[in-house]
Amino acid sequence: MAKSNAARGRFSSRKKMEIVLRVLRGDDLDLVSREAGITAAQLSEWRDQFVTSGQAA
Repeated sequence: MAKSNAARGRFSSRKKMEIVLRVLRGDDLDLVSREAGITAAQLSEWRDQFVTSGQAA
């Protein structure tokens, strides 16, 4: 049986954006990271990259 991308630890850019937007909208970072199956540190890194890219655009 094939595993989904998320189960293998890979996320599409759209899925990453959805996860990061939850945090930016006020959802708890620890809760979102647990639900997504990633570390809080990884989610923080995604958030920082998202904000930096937005500022550069």
